[in-house]
Amino acid sequence: MKKLLLFIVLTVTTGGLFAQTNFRFADSTAQWTVLASTSWGQPSTPVYRVVGDTIIAGKQYQNINSLNPFPLAIDPIRKDSTSKVFAKSPFDSVEIMIYDFGAVKGDSFAYNTYHIPYLACRIDSVDSIMLDRMRKRMFVTYMSDSFSTSIDPPLAPYRDYDVWIEGIGALYTPFYLPGFQIVANIGGPAFSLLCFSEKNTTVYIKASYTSCDITDVNEIVSETSIKLSPNPYSGNNSITIQTENNLPPQTTFQLFDITGRMVLQKQLTGDKTNLPLNEISKGLYLYKVTSGEKKIGSGKLVVQ
Repeated sequence: MKKLLLFIVLTVTTGGLFAQTNFRFADSTAQWTVLASTSWGQPSTPVYRVVGDTIIAGKQYQNINSLNPFPLAIDPIRKDSTSKVFAKSPFDSVEIMIYDFGAVKGDSFAYNTYHIPYLACRIDSVDSIMLDRMRKRMFVTYMSDSFSTSIDPPLAPYRDYDVWIEGIGALYTPFYLPGFQIVANIGGPAFSLLCFSEKNTTVYIKASYTSCDITDVNEIVSETSIKLSPNPYSGNNSITIQTENNLPPQTTFQLFDITGRMVLQKQLTGDKTNLPLNEISKGLYLYKVTSGEKKIGSGKLVVQ
């Protein structure tokens, strides 16, 4: 009986520990340096890092923020026990599957994220690569097989290719939203992973990249709550920017496209400001609010 009780205790304890660690998409010290290049300006190299964990609707997720060109929290990400990876967007009632590292050759699944057109992903082959350790690697094809009328102009049938590495993500599209650039900005920005590190050690670096700068993993930015409404925005002429408290003097709102190019800048006053958005293209935008050198808040704006 004692042995049986001991077995039950060990089983429950081990299962609890597994449940606490299994949800992490990447190591708690992970950092990504990404190249975002465009045909209309200088490329940017934003850096992202894991900054902690959070619980949403009873599920545990990792929080990941960008460090530059401006701090920004991307959607929380988690991995389940079958090696599927999900992101929890504030614009969707359900979480979005962005990877399936449990898939095998020939498997496919559909994306439908951030109100962008239909896109399917097919697993072409699976192997392993030795980096800091053996990691699963997947070669994938993104496919749009028919014209999509959800954007203007409609998206024609399209193909592109990518490589995923477990615990790191996509190498040739944004690691936090694989395939996004293909349907959202044809002929515009191109993303690729320049380098990835864990525990202050470089794990992956692109062949054409010479060095990987690693930022102190203990540095975490705190922000004031900023709310934009309506969000998603669908041509209502203006949005309302609201904060928890009155803004300090010389507060500035800046709006960037997905590549980091600033498309709008406006001085703000008070805790509520209406901002005209008469002529802005559809897509995903990032914003930050600053007062002098101090960052007050940041987030995303979806324009439909």
